[in-house]
Amino acid sequence: MIQTQNKKHRQVITVRLVLPVFCLFVLFATACSLETLADRAVAPESDTTAIELHAALDKWRESELITGASMSVSNSEIGQISLASGHASLTIDPERFSDDPLTIDRPMFMGDITHVLVAATIVELSKANMLRLDQTSDTWFTQIQNSNQITIRNLLEHRSGVPVFYTQEFLDDIYENQPDVARYPDQVINVAAAEGSFFDPGTKYGYSKTNLIILGRII
Repeated sequence: MIQTQNKKHRQVITVRLVLPVFCLFVLFATACSLETLADRAVAPESDTTAIELHAALDKWRESELITGASMSVSNSEIGQISLASGHASLTIDPERFSDDPLTIDRPMFMGDITHVLVAATIVELSKANMLRLDQTSDTWFTQIQNSNQITIRNLLEHRSGVPVFYTQEFLDDIYENQPDVARYPDQVINVAAAEGSFFDPGTKYGYSKTNLIILGRII
């Protein structure tokens, strides 16, 4: 009976000693694995592909006047390359707020996810013959420059030339003068319409949130 108890006691001691060591090993292995993934996610400066991708991302972001953008590329040959460009937030009031650089591990706001839903709904309405992608926007918004040439397809593809609505005056108004006053879609569209046109419809690509607001109103 005593031998059995001692044996069990030794087994308990062995488990108590081995288990923490095993856990430490697992944690170490996991940490090494995560560190390896992190090293692969952050492209080294010597990686020509990463450097070229980052240059392309910077150029695209700057040309589209986008505050910040991130991207990841992954395949069996290069592994995963994750890149960030610009800022997570770019202040219009530097005296109260500071610019916040974007990093690859920073969560981003998902407000524009509705753009995907709007586009999908437009396509479904087109399939149901409730509207045509070649219809022009003057059916709904005659105040927009070139509205008789801008098609629903142009709006979907950001090839309409419709300007963005966040002019300096509009931003000053919503952030400083009347921050508690709601703005409605038609008001926002009118702000953009007053700016004229970026380019002739269908001739270029130019990202503008106004396109999706117009499509939302068409829906």
